[in-house]
Amino acid sequence: MEPARITDLIRRERISVLVAVPRMLHLLRVHLLGRFPEASGQLSVVSGQKEQRGVWAVARKWWRWRKVHRALGWKFWAVISGGATLPAELEAFWSRLGFALIQGYGMTETTALVTLNHPFHIAPGTIGKPLPGHEVRISDAGELLVRGDMVAGATWAAGSMHRREGEWLATGDLAEKDAAGGLRFLGRKGEVIVTGAGMNIYPADLEAALAAQPGVRAAAVVACDLAAGTEPVAVVIFNGDRDRDAAAQLDAAVAAANRTLAEYQQIRRVLRWPELQFPYTTTGKLIRRQVAQWACAELTGQSASGRQPGVAAAPAQDALLALVAEVTGEPTPAAADPDALRLSEELHLDSLGRVQLQSALEQRFSLELDDDSLAGLATLRDLRALVDRELHGPDGAVVSSQVSVVSSRVPGAGAVAMRDVPRTAADSELKTDNRQLTTEQHRYPHWPWAWPVLALRIAWIELALRPLVWLLARPKVSESAAQPVSQSAAPVLVIANHATAFDGALVLYALPFRLRRRVAAAMSGEMLLDYRHARNQGNPLLNLLAPLAYWLLTALFNVFPLPNGRGFRRSFAHAGAAMDRGYSVLIFPEGTRSRSGRMNPFRPGIGLLAQQSAVPILPVALVGLYELTTPGARWFRSGRIEIRIGAPIPAPDEHSDAAQLTAALEQAVRALVKGTDS
Repeated sequence: MEPARITDLIRRERISVLVAVPRMLHLLRVHLLGRFPEASGQLSVVSGQKEQRGVWAVARKWWRWRKVHRALGWKFWAVISGGATLPAELEAFWSRLGFALIQGYGMTETTALVTLNHPFHIAPGTIGKPLPGHEVRISDAGELLVRGDMVAGATWAAGSMHRREGEWLATGDLAEKDAAGGLRFLGRKGEVIVTGAGMNIYPADLEAALAAQPGVRAAAVVACDLAAGTEPVAVVIFNGDRDRDAAAQLDAAVAAANRTLAEYQQIRRVLRWPELQFPYTTTGKLIRRQVAQWACAELTGQSASGRQPGVAAAPAQDALLALVAEVTGEPTPAAADPDALRLSEELHLDSLGRVQLQSALEQRFSLELDDDSLAGLATLRDLRALVDRELHGPDGAVVSSQVSVVSSRVPGAGAVAMRDVPRTAADSELKTDNRQLTTEQHRYPHWPWAWPVLALRIAWIELALRPLVWLLARPKVSESAAQPVSQSAAPVLVIANHATAFDGALVLYALPFRLRRRVAAAMSGEMLLDYRHARNQGNPLLNLLAPLAYWLLTALFNVFPLPNGRGFRRSFAHAGAAMDRGYSVLIFPEGTRSRSGRMNPFRPGIGLLAQQSAVPILPVALVGLYELTTPGARWFRSGRIEIRIGAPIPAPDEHSDAAQLTAALEQAVRALVKGTDS
């Protein structure tokens, strides 16, 4: 659910069509408008015009929004939406950009799509017409009924299979037909609110009216049984202007929404959701029952609790603290002022933990954070200010934290007390020297994967590198007898101890041809930056030759940067892309060469990389190099260098603990160094 990564994936993999639920399309829209802010004003102007259709109209849209199309790749042309009601304004947004937004309808029980719009004859606002071999009809109650060979004959319930009765499947969804025969989806039958006056209210209509108002980030309308009968209750996530009264702004937004609704649809009860986001399933569907439980409890429990309408109970735990504890796996320390807790020292959030926290924040709260956003934060107060600013936008020198934060894992939890949070390290520009540059300056090239460069690299390894290693070092190669690497499936994650600058060449020498011909090697990002920028090489001549070294290393060894301390995510994403193309990845988890003759502890990033890669891990031990690095030691054809290849370690489970995995991998390499393959 990270739109920046999805847009990059669409462009890089030359995707043509995206199938997604409306929430994902909404997140992508937010990302694109943030990336191209000039498009927001232009689209609002276009929105007042009549939608144009036809080949030339689409061509004009592609030209007008060519920056957006370039960002998504010129091959990308269509979006298929399903799984939930698609708001009209979201459909219009994608259409105005020149993309074909195709709605369809299907269920798990139908095993396939039942209806679909024709991609070149789209009827806006409809889910299309039935596909061949499918029959649909609408019952007297407005429920969509489906018949055909694709309908499942039985369903699983109460621990066993139950045969379906009757030839028509009652979908539980409401729909209506338009004049052209297209079907319009109205929502789930169980979500229709039948008021005490006997009127049917569709939540989607009210939600669309609220979502169109300034300041309303999201809205959900649910039914609550109150003294006067069943009533619709609107639950909103509202930002508004910090310099004005929030309650007055929300009242104005509700009044504006009501002006677009019929009398019987009027919104009379509104609550502010106490969390940063509504609860969603992993596929992006709103968990409406959880919202309803909270809203109804708020309204029916006011007299007993003494709370004012819309004010939630105090939560059992601060959401940001809970999220940090979830990442670190350690309990939160007691403190009089939790916001003063230091992220590194007291909450034990190291550089890897910040990477994990960054991903968790993005997925939990639909944020977009750059790779350096958490690097300069010192305290929980800074983190709270960052989250608040990303959700609500910058506002002067002081951020008034009006965010009601609770743990999304605790249904019904209420709001955290509001705090005034001054901007500190979260807003200061990161101070860096010339060896601590931002991740934007690292390059992650794909050109070394092109077949001409690959052919050149194979020739270099086989005809030059391996003969040179044999001539100069005469290393001994030994392989685990338990499970030879020749039986493992590529790609794999190759990990090895690190003693000299020649370790990469020695590992390539020892690997079987099937693996060594396609290897991408992680290298110090700071060292590669020095090579690229011709600096820090000791003398002017070496500085002059440094850019040539960068190009040779990239082409002949397929190296990519692994920054020290920040920027892990881009490196991990590049490693994953290499594995997707069949490349094994070589990494030295110590992060630096050993100067003491003993292995350094593995850095924790290797555990996260191994977990996310989901490929087998091949431990390799370089033995005898530490002794040869001492002054006066004889190394030429000494025969003292041994390369031990251990048995491949099965791909870790996605739920594996990264820290424990790091420790296990370090132990595997240490055992090889000692001569005991484990």
